[in-house]
Amino acid sequence: TTDTFQGVEFRWTSIESGGNDGNNRGKECLELSFDAEHTETALHKYVPFITSTAEELRLRDRALKIFLNQGSSWKGINHHHPATFDTLAMDPSVKDDEDDEYDHARARGYPPERERKITLSGLLNFIDGLWSTCGEERVIVFTTNYKDRLDRALLRPGRMDMHVYMGHCGWEAFRTLAGNYHLVDDHALFPEIRELLSVVEVTPAEVSEMLLRSEDVDVALRVLIEFLQQRRCKTNEVN
Repeated sequence: TTDTFQGVEFRWTSIESGGNDGNNRGKECLELSFDAEHTETALHKYVPFITSTAEELRLRDRALKIFLNQGSSWKGINHHHPATFDTLAMDPSVKDDEDDEYDHARARGYPPERERKITLSGLLNFIDGLWSTCGEERVIVFTTNYKDRLDRALLRPGRMDMHVYMGHCGWEAFRTLAGNYHLVDDHALFPEIRELLSVVEVTPAEVSEMLLRSEDVDVALRVLIEFLQQRRCKTNEVN
């Protein structure tokens, strides 16, 4: 195939090398050819452009794997999930303020206990060590409902670079969830739900549960309204 870069034609040819024993297939390679007068452009502009573009595509399309233990071995499966930062149900003003910082910062916290426990010292070494600085710009995100219980060594700048309070489900977060689950951005029942959300404290997870009760958007929204009304009644009784 022929590619044109800054007015110069570069020709790519797929070739095989090795594997001439008749059984094993050779290694497939790409051969680049161009006129000698364009050597400077090829080596210092075109090849760096191609390699950087290929790396961007590799990072964008690489698979996220989840490894499952099967006795004495581990099996990896590709993980595909539709969720993105845009579908995260939270106050959009917080999203907009933190978007650029999320590209560079690492949000760190304290992971839940597992059967194979680690010490606080081990955790600190882990998030400060080679794994967290291997050049792939990893973002480490931990969540907790009890920030006050975390050791101050974890909360200091450099380990936990950003603190984002998710809070209860507000109006904009609800609209995100409604769009995620029912593909609607407006509905006749929205005003009533907005009014209820302004006086009732519920989590996005609770709202999601109600929205999943039915595939019919009208039914799901009425279920949510009933849930919010019951929660309001309980709140008023306590007060």
